[in-house]
Amino acid sequence: MPLCARLTIAALVLVISACSKASRPSSNPKEVPATTVQAVASTPRGPLVVAVVFDQLGADTLERLLPILDQQGALRMGISQGAFYPQVAYPHAVTLTAPGHALLFTGATPAQTAITGNTLARAGGVLSSSVDDGKHSVYGLRGVHASPTLLQAPTVGDALHAKHGERGAQVISISLKDRAAILPGGQKANLAFWYEAAIPGFTTSTYYAPEIPKFAVDYQVEHPLSKLSAVWEFVPSATATPILGPDDALGESDYAGFGTVFPHNPKATPSIPAVLRLTPALSEYLIDFTEHVANTLKLGQDDVPDLLLLSISGTDYAGHAFGPHSWEYFDHLRRADLALGKMLRRLEKKTKLSVLISSDHGVAALPEHKAQGGRLASQELTSQVESALDAVLGPGDWVLGFSAPYLYLRPEAQKHPESARVRKLACEALSAVKGVHAAFDTHSLQDGAGSFSPCKPPVGTEPMGLSQSVAESIHPAHSGDFYVVPISRTILDESSSGTGTTHGSPWPYDRNVFVVAFGQGVDHGKHPELLDTRSVAPSLSALLGIAPPSKATAKPLPGIAQ
Repeated sequence: MPLCARLTIAALVLVISACSKASRPSSNPKEVPATTVQAVASTPRGPLVVAVVFDQLGADTLERLLPILDQQGALRMGISQGAFYPQVAYPHAVTLTAPGHALLFTGATPAQTAITGNTLARAGGVLSSSVDDGKHSVYGLRGVHASPTLLQAPTVGDALHAKHGERGAQVISISLKDRAAILPGGQKANLAFWYEAAIPGFTTSTYYAPEIPKFAVDYQVEHPLSKLSAVWEFVPSATATPILGPDDALGESDYAGFGTVFPHNPKATPSIPAVLRLTPALSEYLIDFTEHVANTLKLGQDDVPDLLLLSISGTDYAGHAFGPHSWEYFDHLRRADLALGKMLRRLEKKTKLSVLISSDHGVAALPEHKAQGGRLASQELTSQVESALDAVLGPGDWVLGFSAPYLYLRPEAQKHPESARVRKLACEALSAVKGVHAAFDTHSLQDGAGSFSPCKPPVGTEPMGLSQSVAESIHPAHSGDFYVVPISRTILDESSSGTGTTHGSPWPYDRNVFVVAFGQGVDHGKHPELLDTRSVAPSLSALLGIAPPSKATAKPLPGIAQ
């Protein structure tokens, strides 16, 4: 059956099946009395604040690629009109998608939000998604659940609703990834949409609505994903070529048979919906869909501020497969940036607009790039710990697994009569693995046993504030047993192919991002000093004319009207 037909049928089935689902009553806009809407702030503010996250766009990558991005794209347009913050650092070490998105919109670290990774540890030695609450069903996927229930800090959107009421203010969040759509919106987002390749299409969960809104279904029927499966071609300009290097670079991943060089043909792969996530065509579709949602819901069309949250995940998919120096990554970023610029200019014709753009984390270059760094296979970490514990405790299955940057023990090891000794042996075994800069026993922080430090002193230069950044990454209910920090430019490789790259470390290339802000309430200027990503949530709050969420303690970025 053609993909177009499958999507059309799937969309209709989703609507029909959704009718019996229950939504969360406490945050249904229709159930909030009109009297909860408060007067708008007297300070002039833009009725629509747009916050955009380019997934996996570090400060170093943006600095390198900015000169060859289009002037009509959102990034260069925003820099020319507003404020540019080229170095904004995360205070935590766990530089992954879920913790980064949670911090940007709460102003709080993973230690406070409980979002300590893309996957979280649960009782009984279970690992599951950071947005899997086991309760709210995702439309179109059997047995899959998603909501922001596990997030333990209010977001800017929650603070906006607290002031204006859910009928007066709208908070809408959209992404290709569930966690990147769900966590930014917080507990009271009006709607969140994300892409599921298994459907394929954009969906939501029963947490947000009793069914997928008709306007979202109709859009996907009228704009079938099958139109995105054309061959992806790209030839860099003479200006871009020396900055990008060769197309066929060592270490690039042949994801699902998609190839490592241009042209890339989605139809030549066994899973078109999955490989589409690597292509700029799906990011352009995401942005068009976001504009459709904004127009349908008339965001920014009244006196009460609205908040539109967009996370462009495709750059992360492309970066993981091909690396940040690749032709593929650049073309994906270039086209998504251009599409975003067009969307923002069109929205600006309808409403007063304030825009803030940032990223959830950076990325390491492919280890093969200019012979820098290396690959540390996760199997090496688990096998070394298993061997160390077998030698003392006897043969057994002591390690549950590794999900970067955490290694997890099984309950049998955690509850062993000599659990403190078990942890000491395991942590020392991790510290001795070649490629490991430092390993931390997370229980030593949870137990409050003196200063928090690595099991063994690291050798050589270490990331800024290493122990504190790891401490900010840990929550006692959801973190792994050990936190592993690779040496600089070495990646914790969980792939079976030994290709591609990743992020998640406290080194500057993973930790340092940027902010671009422009529009209503933003002064023009460049701020080159090193700043803190915890200032993003207070900055968005200032643009909305509201108090920041309760766990956000940083000040807004300089140049943001307060």
